[in-house]
Amino acid sequence: MAFPWSLAGYFALGVLGALAFLAGMLLVDKDLDLLRNNVIDGVGTMALVYVAAGGLVSAVVNVTSNPDLGAGQFLVGFGAGASWPAIVAGLGAGKNVSDVKAQARQHLETAIESKSRQLEAVTRRLEQLET
Repeated sequence: MAFPWSLAGYFALGVLGALAFLAGMLLVDKDLDLLRNNVIDGVGTMALVYVAAGGLVSAVVNVTSNPDLGAGQFLVGFGAGASWPAIVAGLGAGKNVSDVKAQARQHLETAIESKSRQLEAVTRRLEQLET
């Protein structure tokens, strides 16, 4: 399939790959927590966005590397649609690390303040005992 039409082919393969990934997710996560967020309401709407994104990623990545869709590109197009969640997972993990770091910093500051107050109390008590 030549270039302009190969976009549609790669998109379709990416959509199929993303659908296969979602089907696999249904086997291990019946609630599909992957598709829940605060921006888009409803799992169905988010599933359409998710699948379309898989198709877009597949089309863009594959057309830039090989504009013609041939028999050898089927698995590559399908795989790009199925594996694009790894990018999203990496971004989500980076955000989680930042959140955990902020929480750890807050816990550390609280602990330092607590220890500082305890040290002040001990110092005052020692001063009282010396007098």
